[in-house]
Amino acid sequence: MEKQWLLKELLNNIDIINAAVFNTIIDLDIRCFNDVYNINRFIEIINNHPKSIRSTVYKTKITNENTKDYIKSFLKSFYEDYKEKFEVKELDINFKKRTDVMEEAIFEAKNKVIYIPCDYKISDIYDLTHEFIHYLSIKEEEMNDTLYYFCESLSLFSEFILEDYLLSTKNNGEYKIENIRKYDGIYINNSIVKIELDLIRIFLDNGCIYKEDIEQIFKNYSTDEMYFIIEYLFYAIEKYNGLDFIISSRYSTGYVIACYMYERIKKYGYNEFIELIENMYKFEIDEFLNYLDLELEDVDYLRLTEDSYKKLEESYVKKIKRIG
Repeated sequence: MEKQWLLKELLNNIDIINAAVFNTIIDLDIRCFNDVYNINRFIEIINNHPKSIRSTVYKTKITNENTKDYIKSFLKSFYEDYKEKFEVKELDINFKKRTDVMEEAIFEAKNKVIYIPCDYKISDIYDLTHEFIHYLSIKEEEMNDTLYYFCESLSLFSEFILEDYLLSTKNNGEYKIENIRKYDGIYINNSIVKIELDLIRIFLDNGCIYKEDIEQIFKNYSTDEMYFIIEYLFYAIEKYNGLDFIISSRYSTGYVIACYMYERIKKYGYNEFIELIENMYKFEIDEFLNYLDLELEDVDYLRLTEDSYKKLEESYVKKIKRIG
């Protein structure tokens, strides 16, 4: 698909894009770009350190029972109680064969069900681990802003230590593939949020988004990147009648904080991770950040101090150097 054709599709829908951006600004009461400074800062951390990685494909086939056994061994390796919680009857793990490449694993808190679209490959181990950590940390009756904001951090972090565990049991290069794929997914998701924030910034500055603004925003993206980003933009606009950056940005924020947590366990061990999972619903956001030795400059807008952003960026750079 040609890049010019994709641009034409966007430009032909410029009125729909303007309406979606306007609706988002009104719905979220965004008065100036500083209101979304914190999200933008996390987006910049990822965007400023691109890494080109050639991903390979899985060859090893595994059954659903294999997937469960891998996870039980992993959980037992650092906290026996988690292995026992993985086996409780109240938790329903629903495996089904993947029929759509975009289909995602989901934890449904109300009914305590994990839905796993299966590839019958090592990726299933990561997907189920990710959702199981949601099961441990998300308590529907006590859902708060902290859980909403940071739950992805804990689940993404669990995938990092899962890879370490799998590599410690067997030197299988396939164990590294999922974190390569995860990084690719986070980076393209980050690009979507960056574009949505660019659209908001332009609208706030000029009162409208023009065709030349769209051309400028997309000029450095490849055809494949543009196709995915544009497809998602129109999906979000149709579903929300606005932009999706608040939801999507949780993965960028979560990934950066997960990298920071990963660095901290070398100093504090897994006990910190366990304590965060067990007590996350008790923390206010500022308390959670303070626990991680990160400081807020502006509580209302969750804006961190520059020293805190620097800590996060340094740990992020260290982590992605190990990917691939």
